[in-house]
Amino acid sequence: MTAYVVTIDAGGHLSLPDDVAARWRDRTVVLADLGDRLVMREVTTALRGKYRGRGPSTLEARAMEREG
Repeated sequence: MTAYVVTIDAGGHLSLPDDVAARWRDRTVVLADLGDRLVMREVTTALRGKYRGRGPSTLEARAMEREG
């Protein structure tokens, strides 16, 4: 296991190190907040159906954030 320290910017974005980003084939991931840690998993074909419809879409979340 390799650990990296990354910074979350004011917009809530973070950048993955190049070697990590190169291994991810898909741009869609599941980010699970486990309280004391975050776990990021690629959304595989099997997971797409499991997480479909959970929570707002990215566009909806951004609109809600803008509305405050």
